[in-house]
Amino acid sequence: MKKVILSGLFAILATTGHAATFSATGASASSEFSLQYVAENTIDGSGLSAPGDPGASHADYAVNNHWTTARNTVAEDASIEWSFAGPSDLGGIYIWNHRSNVISSNDGYEPVLFDLTLLNGTTVIESFDDVALSPDTDKAQAFTFDAVVSNVTSVLFEVEAVQSSNNYTGLAEVLFDDALIAGATLLSNAPSPTPVPLPAGGLLLLSGVAGIAAMRRKRR
Repeated sequence: MKKVILSGLFAILATTGHAATFSATGASASSEFSLQYVAENTIDGSGLSAPGDPGASHADYAVNNHWTTARNTVAEDASIEWSFAGPSDLGGIYIWNHRSNVISSNDGYEPVLFDLTLLNGTTVIESFDDVALSPDTDKAQAFTFDAVVSNVTSVLFEVEAVQSSNNYTGLAEVLFDDALIAGATLLSNAPSPTPVPLPAGGLLLLSGVAGIAAMRRKRR
């Protein structure tokens, strides 16, 4: 896996209405199509109308503004990992999906389902499975957690399903936020309520009530 470390140019980017929106400082991917379609294209602001702005539009697919996987790879096996200079607080993530819609002969690279894992070194802090991502949009899709997650050193994005391509996938850009994102899609691992077993006496009481109701119906 190739590791790319960027300078601090896009490390911290303040935006109106957010505590701090920032880019990762490193990126690595399971594969890359060529030196023009590398993982670091997702964290350097290339293609954005206003780098660092979650409301910015992303340009159509072009050289040096997307990450795209290599030939002869399985799109659903692709992954990309973003790393930070040190442990960071994360409240959410903005994702600009691939813009392969402009490729007339071979489009549909966009991930439409993914897993997201927040890591501290090799330790999993949080993981979210089968998250939906919309294709065919030049705007960021925002995802937030149910609480700010601390001490995150990297974020792993794993592709689970692709719009239509069997061979290629990728992303355009990502940004992170150290605060929760209002109005974003909530990613939560809150446990479902555990069913509480009814005591044996309670079961007998329910059976009795059901029996009385049945007898009343017969009398009618």
